[in-house]
Amino acid sequence: MRHWTYGMLIKYGIIVALISVIAFGAQTEGFQDAASAATPKRFILLLRGEAFRKGGQHSRTIGAEDVYDEQQAACSTHMDLVRSIEAKGFQVEVYIDTYSTQYDNRLRENYGGYLKDARFHTTRFASQSLLIKDAAELIGAAPATLLILRLDMYLKAPFMDLYRPDAETIQFFSICSHGWHKTPKGNPRINDTIFHFPEKDFHKTSMLYKSSVIGWHELLDTEPLKYGVDYSLMTTKFYDSDSAKDFNPYYRLVGRPENQVWRSEGKEFPRDEK
Repeated sequence: MRHWTYGMLIKYGIIVALISVIAFGAQTEGFQDAASAATPKRFILLLRGEAFRKGGQHSRTIGAEDVYDEQQAACSTHMDLVRSIEAKGFQVEVYIDTYSTQYDNRLRENYGGYLKDARFHTTRFASQSLLIKDAAELIGAAPATLLILRLDMYLKAPFMDLYRPDAETIQFFSICSHGWHKTPKGNPRINDTIFHFPEKDFHKTSMLYKSSVIGWHELLDTEPLKYGVDYSLMTTKFYDSDSAKDFNPYYRLVGRPENQVWRSEGKEFPRDEK
């Protein structure tokens, strides 16, 4: 049987103490990692523009009774998207910035407890950009992943699989139809219906309402974003913004006919950029 000396006991005690400290630290770090993983990431869905809208590109008819059901169906798809994003580990907040109609309260009710705030304007802004600027004030400066959608957009089922809320670059939906896919300055002409900003680029949303912006289609003329580095696309296929002009398998716009012809079939960005 081994006889322990006083010195040996001291050394043994020190070793045991060190092992306990290391084990406790590892366990604490594990708890912290688990807690971090369990905390949902903040996500903002901003719904902007006109609702219960009827007519084509230049129509300003809103609150149309005969598109009530269609708009309500579109709002239902927005909630499908909310649940899809939640399932990926995000805590979703919904904000609305739009123009007032007789259906304001119904619009609020569609989003239930997810709706954090809403503005229903009785006078029109001079541009979509100024409405977005107003929306930026509404949602505040605290960073979050941000997705901006048109309120009159009905999302089809494939969009739920297409959209990645964890995308780490600024994302546009697509480049516009081939043949209309370049700006006068030769940059890609973006589909201006959907914008995604990861949390790290939340502060860059101001690019949508800077005074230098003429139109969002030409955004890359004023913003030196590099494809694959600063921005990416939800789909590399070419689609016009307006689903009445070009078939789109991912969304359609409320209150207007849906085109069944895809003008850019077989084309893909950046392969067919020229």
